[in-house]
Amino acid sequence: ALGTTSAETLARSTDAVVFGPGTPDDETVEALWSAAKHARREILAPLSPVRRIRARLNTASLRRAS
Repeated sequence: ALGTTSAETLARSTDAVVFGPGTPDDETVEALWSAAKHARREILAPLSPVRRIRARLNTASLRRAS
């Protein structure tokens, strides 16, 4: 499973690139997307196929908080 350190590192790196000064080069953007895809695969790997589908279709973040 993805360790907290890896998730934190990915989040910090992404924040630095997105909110930092200047425009990131294509190589940096590709590396971040690659890391994000890898992290997602690690997170979903231990789940059953049904749980993986449910995770991909989860709309919780789109709903308003009551």
